Amino acid sequence: MNVLVMAGGEGTRLGRGEKPLLEVAGFPMIKWLLRALEGAHLGPLYVAVTDRTPGTAALMEKEGVHLIHTSGKGYIEDMREAIVKSSLSGPVLVISADLPLLTHDILRDIVSAYKKNKNPALAVYTTREFCNSHGIEKKEEISPAGINIVSGSRILEDPEAIQSEYRLIMDRIEVALNVNTEQDLRLCEIFSRKVYKHGWIDHPGV
Repeated sequence: MNVLVMAGGEGTRLGRGEKPLLEVAGFPMIKWLLRALEGAHLGPLYVAVTDRTPGTAALMEKEGVHLIHTSGKGYIEDMREAIVKSSLSGPVLVISADLPLLTHDILRDIVSAYKKNKNPALAVYTTREFCNSHGIEKKEEISPAGINIVSGSRILEDPEAIQSEYRLIMDRIEVALNVNTEQDLRLCEIFSRKVYKHGWIDHPGV
C-alpha cells in the first residue's frame, strides 16, 4: 500500500513557521510519524510538500524520502494532485503530518480495518466525548483525525469523484491529538512521554 504524508500546510494557527518541523520530545513531529510508518512496513512512502514548507522538503530529502511538490491549493486538492502526479494506483494511506503520536500498531490496525470492508475509502474519526475528556477541544460529535485510505486508481480515473467511505471510530489519544494549537502541542509533549517511553515508536535519532 502506498503511503502519502501531507506536509504542505503553513500552520498559521500556531504562528511558529512550518508545522511539520515543530518539535515534540526534541525532534520534528514529522520524524516521529516517519518512524511509526517505517515500523508499520506498509509500502512505498511519499511526502507532499508545497512552497510554504521548504524546510520540511529539505529535511525529507535528507531522510531520503520521495517528495511530491504540490500547488498548495488545499488539503484535498493537494492530495489528489500528489496521487495523480506520482500515479499512485491502488489503495493509498493518506496521513496529515501533524500526528506525531501515531504508532505502527495503530497504523496496521487501520489498514486491517480497511481490508475488511468493501468501501473504496476509509476515514478515521474520534468522538467529541473522548477528545474533550483528554483536554482536546472538539465541537462536532465526531471529528476527522487526518488519516484516510483512498482508492488511488479511482482518483487517477476521475480526481473529482466522491468515494464512499467506511468511518472508523478510534478513541485513542495517539489518533485524536493532531497539533493545531499551542494547547495541542503542550498535550502532545505530555502524552508523548508515555507513548515514547514504552517504545511504541523508535527514536528518530537512531
